[in-house]
Amino acid sequence: MAARSTLFVLGLCVAALCFACGCCTPALPGRASVAGNSVTLDAPSLDAPVNLVRNSDFRAELAPWRTTKGHEHLFTIIDTPRGPCPRAVRATVDADSVPNEWDIMLRQAIDEPLPEGEDLVLKAWLRSPQSCRASFFVELGRDPWTKSPFLLTELTPEWREYELRGTCAQPFGIDDAQVGFHLAHDTGTIDIAGVSLTAADVVFGSLSRRATPERPKPLIVNGDFRAPLEGNWETSGPEYLEMTVSDQDGPASPVLSIRSTPTSDLKPWDVCLFQTSRIPLREGEEVHVSFRARSAEKSRISVLFEGAYEPYTKILQQELLLTPDWRDYSFSTTVGGMYGRGETHLKFYLGHEAANLELAGVRADSHGQVEPAQPTPADDQ
Repeated sequence: MAARSTLFVLGLCVAALCFACGCCTPALPGRASVAGNSVTLDAPSLDAPVNLVRNSDFRAELAPWRTTKGHEHLFTIIDTPRGPCPRAVRATVDADSVPNEWDIMLRQAIDEPLPEGEDLVLKAWLRSPQSCRASFFVELGRDPWTKSPFLLTELTPEWREYELRGTCAQPFGIDDAQVGFHLAHDTGTIDIAGVSLTAADVVFGSLSRRATPERPKPLIVNGDFRAPLEGNWETSGPEYLEMTVSDQDGPASPVLSIRSTPTSDLKPWDVCLFQTSRIPLREGEEVHVSFRARSAEKSRISVLFEGAYEPYTKILQQELLLTPDWRDYSFSTTVGGMYGRGETHLKFYLGHEAANLELAGVRADSHGQVEPAQPTPADDQ
């Protein structure tokens, strides 16, 4: 097989670093000082990049990595004491048994939102005694499977570290993006170890990437209703709700049409549409909530961003009387406490009264921490 390395992203940088067993070691994060036989590692800087890949060294077997259905038996965890990492995953591939190279793959969803244009660095150690080809990438985890970035390369029998640099071709919500490896190009074995994905704005000092007004951090997913509601949006009192998503002409599309029929004994919050945010928030972060809505019947609703557990602290709350024409609504507030993943949610109360309404373009974003006002020095008397 002729040696070949094909690059598909303009401006992508690929580094192949040979790992000769016993004569060199992979770089350690942070700074290290050596005295005799002891090595002291400094704690990583708050600005040190965070690896967005979980179980990147396969110490926890394959979880949360996923394989293509029906091919789980092709993947095994092996010990590599003289390799770049103590453990690796080995794929044993018969390329003639499947029609496409992506029919045997290893992938992991990224539990972090990434904005369009985010700088990404993807690294992995790979080897193949048969010099099989492999492709690896960051992509949208559903149709049309947009790659950003992508590399197809011929591997070597020795361990090599491959590095890809690129940018997000589109914004990704939580679990929208995935790191993946297509492995059915050729027949043979492929070993993978030490996978990492870092993004410019995801650093050690924050649980999630730093937000700014220019690059807000999405707090919810599927606010445009282009994906199914299952798995992201939830309801209370579903027996009182009818909801459909449709494309419409005009300023808003797709549109979520909602018919709410609460009984008189219910509270407004007994019938609601909500989504739990998987993004942590720090005290002082500025949260913005916006959406489009209309109601021919001038229905009354409430929108809230609140703590997801008792006492359900209200971070933002507005009661609205909708208009027959489309109207843009936008609200902002500053977070007064610390909230971890899954500890806040965006909620629409739909149980004030019987209602027919339409929603579109729902967003909840963090614009970053508000800089405290500097005290004004008193004039000299």
